[in-house]
Amino acid sequence: MRYDVVVAGGGVAGVAAAVGAARAGASACVIESGGSLGGTATQALVTPFMKWVSGGKPVVAGVFAVVLKRLVESGGADEREPAIFEPELLKVVLLEMCEEAGVDVLFNARVVGAEVEAGGLKAVLASTKRGALRVEGLSFVDATGDADLAALAGAPVAAGRESDGLVQPVTLMFKVAGIDFERFAEYLERHPEEAAPWVSVEHVRRAVGEGRPFSFAGLYRLVAETRAEGEFPEIPGIGYIAPLAAFPREGYAVFNNTRVCEVDPLDPRQLARATLEAYRQALAIVRFLKKRVPGFERCYLAQLGCRIGVRESRRIVGEYVLKLEDLVSCVEFPDAIARGCYAVDVHPLKPGEKGLWIPVPEGKSYTIPYRSLVPLKVDRLLAAGRCISAEHAALGAVRVMPTAMATGQAAGVAAALSAASGVPPRRLSAEEVRRELVKQGAML
Repeated sequence: MRYDVVVAGGGVAGVAAAVGAARAGASACVIESGGSLGGTATQALVTPFMKWVSGGKPVVAGVFAVVLKRLVESGGADEREPAIFEPELLKVVLLEMCEEAGVDVLFNARVVGAEVEAGGLKAVLASTKRGALRVEGLSFVDATGDADLAALAGAPVAAGRESDGLVQPVTLMFKVAGIDFERFAEYLERHPEEAAPWVSVEHVRRAVGEGRPFSFAGLYRLVAETRAEGEFPEIPGIGYIAPLAAFPREGYAVFNNTRVCEVDPLDPRQLARATLEAYRQALAIVRFLKKRVPGFERCYLAQLGCRIGVRESRRIVGEYVLKLEDLVSCVEFPDAIARGCYAVDVHPLKPGEKGLWIPVPEGKSYTIPYRSLVPLKVDRLLAAGRCISAEHAALGAVRVMPTAMATGQAAGVAAALSAASGVPPRRLSAEEVRRELVKQGAML
C-alpha cells in the first residue's frame, strides 16, 4: 500500500491531519488501532471540547469548526452548548468526513515498526488480523498521542516532567444514568455555595429547564462530610464531584472524577492496574451519589470508558520546544500554524502535590509554531496532538482536543505539501503551510 500521506493514529488530531492532507490534494490514510475514530473523545468518554473561545471569539476553526457544525446538524451537540457532544455521533461524523475527503481508514491496525532510509521515514509496519501490513508514504504524521511512530523511527523523544519523568495522572471517565436533574437543580438553588466558582447556578437551572447540556463541578460540603465519615474514596486531589457533560433531557451525565497518579501509560501492566483502580473509584463515587446527592437517589453506573484517559506520555523533541512562558506571554510566533486559549492545566502528578492552573486572559490566545511539529533527526515525519514538541507544563495547555485538531490539520497540510514538492518538512516554508491552512478555514 502506498499513499502521499500516512497518518498514524485515528484520534481527533489524526482525523484532522488526514482530512487536511486530503483537502490539500494528497492521497491519505489513517492507521487506527481501535475500531472507531475519535480516540479519547469517543473511546474514553472525554465528551466536552475544552476551551477554544476567548473573549467571545473562536481561536480554533478549520476542520474542528466543520466537526462542530456536523455534530449540531446530526443532533450530537446543542448549538447553544456545542462544547458538550455525544461521543457515539462523533464516531459517525469523523468517519463520514474521512470518507467524503477520500481518506482510507484502516481499523484494528496498530503501528509496530518503521522503515527509515537515508534519514527519512519510508514506510510503517502495522499489525492486523491478516498479519503484518506495510504502508509506504511520501510523508507521515504521528498522531498516536504517545509519539509511537516517532520513537519507532528513532526520532528523539521525551516524557514527563523534566525533573523526574513523572507524567500527569490518568483518568477513567464514566457515565451515570437515572438522574433526576430537576431535583438536583432545586438542591443547587438552595445551596449555591456548593457550585464551583466558574459554575452559574442560574445557568444550570436554565439548562435543566430547557433540556440542554451543561457542565458542573462542586458539592464540596457533601464530599467533605462523607469523607469525614470515612465513606468517600481516597482519590488524590479530588474533593469535588464533576459531571462535566450533563444531559438533562436524557437523564445522564459523564463524570471526570477518577484519578490515578504515578502511572507510566506506556507500560501495559501499569495501565491495567490503573484501570482497575479507576473502576473501583468510579463505583465508590456512584455509591456516594446514590446515598448523598439529591436527584441521584435512583442513579446507576451506565458505562465505563472503553479505555482510560491519558493526559501525557511520550512526546517528540522538535526543531522548537514550546515553553510555558510562550503560552503565559501569548507569544505570536512568525511560523504559527495553530492557536489555543485553554489554560495551562497540570493535574497533581503524585498524591500530596498541587497542580498548576494558569488561565489565559479573556480575549487573548497563544500560538504554536510549525517547528514544534517537526522532530529532530528523522525526515518526512511530523507530529500532531499531544505528542508535539513542548515542555511538560506547556503540554498541559496544548493537549486538549480543539488545539490538537488544529495542530493535526497543520501537520496534515504540511505533510501534503512536502509530498507534492519533495521538500522535507523541516525545510518546508512555514508561510506556504500557513497559506494553505487559511484556505482551509483555519485561524492563525
